[in-house]
Amino acid sequence: MNQQQTYQKSFIIGVIIILFGVLGYFLLKQVELQKTVATFSCRDNKSIIATFYPKEDKEVHLVLSDGRTLSLPHVISGSGARYALTDESIVFWNKGTTAFITEGSSTTYIDCDTQIQAVETTTPTPAPTGNTTTGATLTPDGLAGYANSEYGFTMRFPKNIQTRNDFTTFYTLPSNWRLNAQLYNQGKAIVSFPIFKVDQGGVATGKAYPLFYTAEVRVGVSPDVSNCYDTDPGYTNQKITDVIINGITFKKFDSQDAGMMKYTEAASYRTVHNNICYVLEQVKSGSSYRDETMTPGLSQATLDSYYAIGETIIKTFKFTQ
Repeated sequence: MNQQQTYQKSFIIGVIIILFGVLGYFLLKQVELQKTVATFSCRDNKSIIATFYPKEDKEVHLVLSDGRTLSLPHVISGSGARYALTDESIVFWNKGTTAFITEGSSTTYIDCDTQIQAVETTTPTPAPTGNTTTGATLTPDGLAGYANSEYGFTMRFPKNIQTRNDFTTFYTLPSNWRLNAQLYNQGKAIVSFPIFKVDQGGVATGKAYPLFYTAEVRVGVSPDVSNCYDTDPGYTNQKITDVIINGITFKKFDSQDAGMMKYTEAASYRTVHNNICYVLEQVKSGSSYRDETMTPGLSQATLDSYYAIGETIIKTFKFTQ
């Protein structure tokens, strides 16, 4: 084989490698982009978060504003998409940007419409590592389970949520182990449950409301039990109530902070167990900015429904030791 033939062969092999690389890239993208999440705003301030899987379209996963989570199989429909339990006791109907839910002979979610749809990849956010397990289905309603053997507790959450073992900074929301902890009161972030997040940056022109928003649940611990029940900085008369969660009394601290059309709101549930301060926080943070160039986007009722899911997750907290 002369030098020219060797060159031609190497060139052909190189082209083939590049073609396979490009093909592999696009096949990978096709596999990754297989989850579509739509938020429907319904009559009576109700909402539905629907996760579709268009590649196979075998089921839809729903998070309802009343706190329920459902996984419904795709069934035959004459028009639009129809997802239902085997006994037809719950049916989710979807056509274009509209949807409704029937339960038995009643329509329980009416005039539902969506203005924001997002395609998400199946690449998960980092899951907790070490002495933890996640993702086990615990109940027929589709909830997943989280267990932490190091600190002895379990929680349940909608299975479309990907847990994290860290807290992330988001505009006015810091990444501290506890939202409003004093500098001297140090602790450790254990797990977060990101419920919903939208981030369109700070430029509003032509965008949907809100520019940014997040709702999540965070769990942190601290050995500093003497300051577990300290009021948050800046509060002279903070609202504090006793709440019982699965037989354990927590003190609930409500907090709000707003300025420059940005806000953060939280309910911080705290208890001392085995000489450790446990803090469960239901948090939301976002932009309240609106102008005439923006589209309506998500209603406040829909955003509040995401925040309400956080309380549902917190109420599943149980100590195991």
